[in-house]
Amino acid sequence: MMLKKVLLCEFAPEKGHKNLFANTYDLLSKNFSVQGYVLSDRNRDDDDKYNVIPFAYFERKYRNYLLHRISYIFYVLKITLMMFKQAKKNGNDALVCLTNDDVALFLSLLFFKCDVPLYVMHHYELDFIATSKIRKWMFNSIKGKYYHIVQADFMAKKLVKDFDVPNEMIIVWPHPLNIKMTRNTDGAKFDCAGLSNSNEEVMIENLIKLEKEQHVFKMNNLHVILKSRNSSYNNDYLTVINGYLPDQKYDSIINGAKSLFIPFPDSFNTRMSGTLIDALSNRKYVIATRISVVESCRNRYSNLIEYFVLDNFIETIKLVKDKNPEEETQFDEFVDNHSDEKLAAIMFQSFCHSSERKNVRIDF
Repeated sequence: MMLKKVLLCEFAPEKGHKNLFANTYDLLSKNFSVQGYVLSDRNRDDDDKYNVIPFAYFERKYRNYLLHRISYIFYVLKITLMMFKQAKKNGNDALVCLTNDDVALFLSLLFFKCDVPLYVMHHYELDFIATSKIRKWMFNSIKGKYYHIVQADFMAKKLVKDFDVPNEMIIVWPHPLNIKMTRNTDGAKFDCAGLSNSNEEVMIENLIKLEKEQHVFKMNNLHVILKSRNSSYNNDYLTVINGYLPDQKYDSIINGAKSLFIPFPDSFNTRMSGTLIDALSNRKYVIATRISVVESCRNRYSNLIEYFVLDNFIETIKLVKDKNPEEETQFDEFVDNHSDEKLAAIMFQSFCHSSERKNVRIDF
């Protein structure tokens, strides 16, 4: 039986998923009656489009990490149980959660029942679950009580192989496009930009050291901007910034960059990269470390991605700088594979009864 009414929500607050939520809501709305529920957030400009969950946005109250973690888990737990009740009250056919906390979800499903089919999207929490015996035990205790949504086939394969999740319980929804509308207006254009909060700090420090000692960016007239949690540096060729970067400034830099740098650590394993989606959505070449998400994407779009090697970084930037996006049909292929029409069709198909569902597995 095909579902008709869907409740879309986030159990856990995540401002970085605002565009993901909006895009998913619009895509699901093409085929279903969708009710969106969001936390009231002074930084959102689309709250009137959705139902507002009557909870203040979570703010840290405790310096002690354990106390902070406990308060956060129970905060998410309250939202989760509220959405369970709301879905039943609304008569929804499905409850779709785009962001969760794995411990709060465990407590919710261990002691309470969700009376409508539950679909939960996985993100970075899978990497933490994989390295914690306790969290993996909690995950295994409830993994059969909901459908698992991931954003690429390599993640689905890892769920089967590493987490023993039944294949019929896994759904792949490719990440929507994230086209940046803010144009570069300040004249600052970079040959390469790496602005993710997930950047490996050691790699950033090594690049700063390399520039200080050998002036490699200056000598090759290359302008690179990177984001760091700990370091800062600027000699007009290599710029390293830390702290908060407004969305408009981020979008402007992305649009003005020739390529995007993704120096992520090996621990970035079973998750999607929003930075990678930003790059390919906006026709930017990628230089990245050899992690799972990058390898999977490069298997399909080999002309758009180069692996990062410190000793060859300058030559790789120059190589990418000379490429012409107009000649690369793989950008068009990526945009087509992530078009609204294809993603909406995949979402529609995923809600079929398990015996009728065609597991459409698109890796990017």
